[in-house]
Amino acid sequence: MFSSPIAALVLSFVVGQSLALPAAVAPPSTNYINWKTFKANGVNLGGWLVQESTIDTAFWNQYSGGAPDEWGLCVNLGSQCGPVLEKRYASWITTSDIDKLAAANITLLRIPTTYAAWVKVPGSQLYSGNQLSFLKTISSYAINKYNMHIIIDIHSLPGGVNGMAFGEKEGNYGWFNNATALTYSYQAVDAAINFIQTSNFPSHFTLEPINEPVDNRNIQFFGTPLALSDTGAAWVTSYIKGVISRVAAVNSKIPVMFQDGFKGESYFSSSFPATANLVFDIHNYYFAGRGATSANEAALICSDAKTSAGDGKFPTFVGEWSIQAELNNTFTLREKNLLTGLYAFNKYTSGSAYWTAKFLGTAKVDGQGTQQDYWNYGTFVDLGTECHDFLASLVHNFHSQMTAPVVYYQIYGHTALDSIPRCSSRTCYSHFRRMSPRVAAAGYPTAKVVYNIGNTTNSTLLPYLDPSLCISDRLDDLLSRMTLEEKAGQLFIKQILAGINGTIDNTTIIPDGTRNLTTAPLITDKLLSHFNVNNARSARQMAEWHNAIQNLAMQTRLKIPVTVASDPRHAFADTVGSSIAIERFSKFPESLGIAALRDTVLAELYATIIREEYLAVGIRNALQPQIDVVTEPRMARSGQTFGEDANLTASMVVALIKGFQGEELGLNSVTTVTKHFPGAGPSRNGNDSHFATGKDNTYYGDFLDYHLIPFKAAIAAGGRQIMPSYARPIGTKYPEVAFGFNKPVITGLLREELGFKGIVVSDWGLITDQAILGVIEPARAWGVENTTESERAKMVLDAGVDQFGGEIRTELLIDLVTSGQIPESRLDISVRKLLEEKFLLGLFDHRFVDPEAAEKLVGNAYFARIGNETQRRAYTLLTNQIDTLPLRPTDGVKFYARGFNASYLEARGLQVVDQPYKADFCFLRLSTPYETRGSPFRQRYHEGRLDFNASQKASHSELFNSCPTIVDILLDRPAVIPEIAQEAAALFGHYGASVDAFLDVVFNVDGWKPEGKLPFDMPRSMEAVEGQVADVPFDTEDPLFRFGHGLSYNRTALCG
Repeated sequence: MFSSPIAALVLSFVVGQSLALPAAVAPPSTNYINWKTFKANGVNLGGWLVQESTIDTAFWNQYSGGAPDEWGLCVNLGSQCGPVLEKRYASWITTSDIDKLAAANITLLRIPTTYAAWVKVPGSQLYSGNQLSFLKTISSYAINKYNMHIIIDIHSLPGGVNGMAFGEKEGNYGWFNNATALTYSYQAVDAAINFIQTSNFPSHFTLEPINEPVDNRNIQFFGTPLALSDTGAAWVTSYIKGVISRVAAVNSKIPVMFQDGFKGESYFSSSFPATANLVFDIHNYYFAGRGATSANEAALICSDAKTSAGDGKFPTFVGEWSIQAELNNTFTLREKNLLTGLYAFNKYTSGSAYWTAKFLGTAKVDGQGTQQDYWNYGTFVDLGTECHDFLASLVHNFHSQMTAPVVYYQIYGHTALDSIPRCSSRTCYSHFRRMSPRVAAAGYPTAKVVYNIGNTTNSTLLPYLDPSLCISDRLDDLLSRMTLEEKAGQLFIKQILAGINGTIDNTTIIPDGTRNLTTAPLITDKLLSHFNVNNARSARQMAEWHNAIQNLAMQTRLKIPVTVASDPRHAFADTVGSSIAIERFSKFPESLGIAALRDTVLAELYATIIREEYLAVGIRNALQPQIDVVTEPRMARSGQTFGEDANLTASMVVALIKGFQGEELGLNSVTTVTKHFPGAGPSRNGNDSHFATGKDNTYYGDFLDYHLIPFKAAIAAGGRQIMPSYARPIGTKYPEVAFGFNKPVITGLLREELGFKGIVVSDWGLITDQAILGVIEPARAWGVENTTESERAKMVLDAGVDQFGGEIRTELLIDLVTSGQIPESRLDISVRKLLEEKFLLGLFDHRFVDPEAAEKLVGNAYFARIGNETQRRAYTLLTNQIDTLPLRPTDGVKFYARGFNASYLEARGLQVVDQPYKADFCFLRLSTPYETRGSPFRQRYHEGRLDFNASQKASHSELFNSCPTIVDILLDRPAVIPEIAQEAAALFGHYGASVDAFLDVVFNVDGWKPEGKLPFDMPRSMEAVEGQVADVPFDTEDPLFRFGHGLSYNRTALCG
């Protein structure tokens, strides 16, 4: 039996509304509804006039013959299809079902039908029978007896509208750009209009002429904005305009409902006049692609309903939703999640229709029960939910036509990548393939490539430029044509800036011996084709800049395309050189925050979103993931790792590589550079290996193998590139020279023992001293400092490295070859790998990106929401004295803020005071302490002590003694803060999060609460830090908080 306290809590949110159910339902009204003010409490009648395999397992097993869809069911049943379905129509939904739903205060029925109910289409196997007779019986009964509103949903369209079983036939997408299918679709629409108009009460109908139109054949995009391409959306828009015209010609008061193909109201709104009688249908599910659990689902529902608004031009309605979560479904939370959805969608949209009224599917869900326990609305009615007063208020709103804000909701999903097809039975690959659905959905250029090679055709193209040939053949041809200078250029990757307004930067000086270069000569003179872009522009400008440098590369003799790489730019980070200002890119916590959630599904989605945004602007190489294991707590770059546990890190890197690359590298992939082999975690005293004080990795605990665990996982997962650490090994069998020069490590350990066959790219600046922020920083040639630049270059190549990071010294390699010190064939080995990567990524055949599409895709609401949610979820609650948190407005009315601007509190309507002693609660935002050392560049790295100094501690203590204080500390390293844990009312750790994310968690807004678990031990003292062994995990004596620690709240709320 559902309990009443939560229902009462729901009621407490309904302010100023009469909750009384009308004494009797009035006779059917002749007034047409206004969806801008209409409030519906509805259900779908799924599984009635459209059959789906999941809805009634017994029926499907008895009659389908193993078919996946109604089309196949009818094929298998043959002449018995009609009798079987007619019996189904008569029995699945009856007037008794309508009585039961009305008793539960249902005010709206959304009724899916196949197009075959309205029109007979030659060749279609869908049954055309007496569906309209049954539809008329049920709709007339619901209207006449209970004043219900009916949405007639034409759930499928001729040719197939989405490739799904319910779109016509599984795998069918033939409705799009099909004039014949369009003609039959309009015939179905005309029949439905006639049905409505000739009913006794046309005012009680809305016509929905399409359901979930999707033309992206990659099923993993279903439910995301990328499911429907711009071309497909244009076809759908034209169809809807035609429907509106047809309806207006008969009765303009009948509303038209537009299921948005997951692109949202705001995407389409400009295509329709504001006077259009149009409402958008948004579908909202949690059973896949988002890592939803019964425990966090209410928060997700609230956030979706509250923040996913369109532009407000047209009303929106949640036409399908259910409470099955992807993971950890529990019976006890069903009531809370159901009531949250009913409340939130009623508050922020025109209401909702649950999927579905009856559902008898017996498939097991993750957690407790089967699908019918979460999808069957009748189950909730049978359980006797105590929310009838609340539902009665919805009925009251239905009759009173109460106004409310409009909102649109977008469901979530994540992608799987297309792989590159092999050339017939040969072992080579080809890029001569159709346009990728993902690329089409994002509006990228098609496979028509501008070669700028005069009037040549494919028959006269040089073989390596011919996309119909296999990659191995193209590589052979290209290598045979390359000069030594062109080969040398491939072996370098240099950081450059994107110019303003999409131009090639011509202001930044790059020293090259006695001359100074800018970007253009690096391409045309030095013949480089790999670059690391290390600044941020708008998405459009980044895409335009990318196209500009590709055009410049087209002017070189061999027209080798540029590969653009990037350091991470999707997270909050303070270390310049490891992370970049993110501009409009979606904003996640640092990778420590991904690790704190222990969620590989989220990790893959995180990487997928980065990949999508990178592809949009032309970035094809991600200089991540960083899988150093933080066994030395002071490690300067801990924030970009996954923490102290090698096995957790291994699971994360597998998920990230899959998200970035897909099952294999291809046109829709971003290649990855896994770093820093064999792990930068055991740095001496945690000092950063960019600098001489951090040149040693010490292995006195003999734990090298532990640090290799994530790299073994990355290699097994298909990681394409690996970057060695700057440091040198101390206390191992290997030579004490930097890993990038270390042949026994690179060739012996990485290539021969671990079996890595991919590209090894050195970290930046192993060869040349370089000026950084006005100071000459020495080359990171640790252990071989006294060698010449030429000797260093030879050592790097001899070690087995394929590419020099951060260098442009092509003349060194040319001299080494011409002087006979290395054979040209050694360069060929690395050049072949690097060029093969370009071919696999499709860069020779798909050089350019679409700036307009990039502007739409990068930082879109869908991606941004995932990032913002992850910031909130990753919060780790370390202490919560006397259950201080979560705060409620009644817990305190005056607040004091230190460490962030008080305007964030004022924007929430909270009273802010200027002195802590005046406050009921204080907030203190901090970052993990570090010592500022050395040159301006070194000062960007967080090294040294992890504890606050005496004056800082005194200041904190004074605040704690003035008022109960909630502390929020950025854990980019494991802070030593026992005094804060002792004195603060509550203590949070985060890994990169906005102030708004912090406050949402503190106040439990929309149910947000901390889910993170510590990804490392937090030491109790600096003495413990200094006493541990750098390469040994979890050896800090008596840690303040152990790996995996993280509290949760003991009280929760629905939407705030």
